[in-house]
Amino acid sequence: MSAGPYDKAVEGFEALIEASANAIHAKPVRLIENSGHQMTTGYRHTAMLETEGFLRRDESGVFLQGAAAQRTALSGFGFGRLALVIAPVLRRLREETQHTSFLALQSGIDVSMGPYSIGRASRHLWLEPHYRHEKPHDFEDGEPLEAGLSTYSGEAQNRLQTLLIRVSENEDFTAVLGFALSPGRAPEAALGQALVLASRQISS
Repeated sequence: MSAGPYDKAVEGFEALIEASANAIHAKPVRLIENSGHQMTTGYRHTAMLETEGFLRRDESGVFLQGAAAQRTALSGFGFGRLALVIAPVLRRLREETQHTSFLALQSGIDVSMGPYSIGRASRHLWLEPHYRHEKPHDFEDGEPLEAGLSTYSGEAQNRLQTLLIRVSENEDFTAVLGFALSPGRAPEAALGQALVLASRQISS
């Protein structure tokens, strides 16, 4: 049975959203190429997704997931309320520290990454959609925790050193706010203080 126009449109939207997650630094043309669309179709779909808030552009014109996509995704995990406050918090953390800030959702040792805001101190950092904690951790209320995350791309292991703080949880997931750290460097005290203040803002 062949796909109808609606099915093709949904598949096209999914391809563009997925391409934006996997190619964060791609320019619009590259985004469309990664999604498998023809250019004319791709530009039409990206314009529609941008209008509806599923895609947005950063200050350099790179496409990222928009507020509507983030709200839909966080609602699926039971954290829809965070979608209303997380974007300005991540932007402020990035601007204050120049570090990449992110929200991640944990289940056991599995971590789903995003949304995030790329900072100057880690501009060339490539964030993967999914990681695992390298060792189990227990969060203390209101206290930042340094944690190593890893994922495999093919046979290569990608490591990410982070500073995390718990901001919310439900029966299945824990929402954590974090910074991506420079490899081999201990986090500055100011980063932990910034996370504590941000977590209080989100929780209030």
